[in-house]
Amino acid sequence: MITIITRDNCKFCNLAKNVLREHGLLFTEQKIGHDITREYVLTNYPQMKTLPIIINDGVVVGGYEDMLMEMSNRGPLFGRQILNEG
Repeated sequence: MITIITRDNCKFCNLAKNVLREHGLLFTEQKIGHDITREYVLTNYPQMKTLPIIINDGVVVGGYEDMLMEMSNRGPLFGRQILNEG
């Protein structure tokens, strides 16, 4: 399952969610200040310095650009592979 950590008014967060939707990927969103706290993110993902934070099956994929690179490396079936692996 894909989880994306976002915040309000985040351009790259919105772009990442749009890409996931365009590829037919199901995801859950955790919004800082609504669903989780900033402190939770800093404690659990200290290596991540920007948003969004994209997590696939408990593994941090990275941010928006990292996600695009991963999708590019796996090809157009990336989304279906994730859905079928779950």
